[in-house]
Amino acid sequence: MNFFLLRMPYFQAFVLETHRLGNIVPNPIPRTCPKDWRIRGYTIPKGSIIFSNHYSVHMDKHYWGDPEVFRPDRFINDKGEFVLDKRVCHFGFG
Repeated sequence: MNFFLLRMPYFQAFVLETHRLGNIVPNPIPRTCPKDWRIRGYTIPKGSIIFSNHYSVHMDKHYWGDPEVFRPDRFINDKGEFVLDKRVCHFGFG
């Protein structure tokens, strides 16, 4: 097997950690809520403008532990496989 293919999980983790720590778009463009939306006991009315703050998600010490440290291995499981974490917001929410 090609050595590069064996290293792909770490490469994927490296890229994801770069996106997390680099905060490519820390405050993306606002979105408009297309319909009434209920989440965690709150209702967001249709037409509301939604601002997301990726910096606060990417630098949450309660979730990441040491968010200021560049550590790609946080996305590698015990078997050496890449594990995608949905908390990393690459370029914004659709």
